[in-house]
Amino acid sequence: MKRIKRFIKLALLVTAFCSISAKGQILVDTVSVVHQGELSIGPSLSFSEIQYKDKDDNTGKIERNTLGLSLVYKLNPDVSLLLQAGDTYKATYKGRGTYNNRVDGNMFGGGLNFVMYKYDNVAFIGYGLINYVTDSFDKPTFDVNLTDIHVGAITAVKGTDTVTFYGAVDLVPYSKGTLKYDRFNVDVQRDEMVNLKLGLDFTLPGVDIKPEVTLLGEKAVTLTASFVM
Repeated sequence: MKRIKRFIKLALLVTAFCSISAKGQILVDTVSVVHQGELSIGPSLSFSEIQYKDKDDNTGKIERNTLGLSLVYKLNPDVSLLLQAGDTYKATYKGRGTYNNRVDGNMFGGGLNFVMYKYDNVAFIGYGLINYVTDSFDKPTFDVNLTDIHVGAITAVKGTDTVTFYGAVDLVPYSKGTLKYDRFNVDVQRDEMVNLKLGLDFTLPGVDIKPEVTLLGEKAVTLTASFVM
């Protein structure tokens, strides 16, 4: 009887979970253009909602509020190293039920961005990033671990000396994860693999401020501050 109850709970969890940067899960600043040998570092605040599914196409959502750290190091005139880390201080699991009782959550990622072409006030930037996300919930108790690969293209247009407008297409060609409940594991992945983003880059004395919104795919609003060191 206990085993049957566990199976029922697992089925409900999967149906609910699989029903959330790309800043929703990309906290690192993919737009900054720093000089070779320079380091750009700063905090990111992200509010996101991403939809996932299992192999039976059951869908669900997790809303996350994440405070993170973005690091960009210029390797050469065209290529930069990207690193990110974040703590999810609030998460809501939505499906047949709604649970705000996340116990712990983190994300870590790294990759590269590169200037593909630059002419006058227009720059075309590409990037690739591997991101790992983990969340633990209580009542019901279950864990979620996910690995995503992001590749994207950014078009940045410098409007003034202090304001740059940019848009980006973010693709997720690989998304795999596991929902763990009791002794059961269920494979899950993102339901939407294409994200469209718009943002602004305000270059102020000593700091860059970047508000960004994701309009298509995952839902996300992110604010990043970058300091060049």
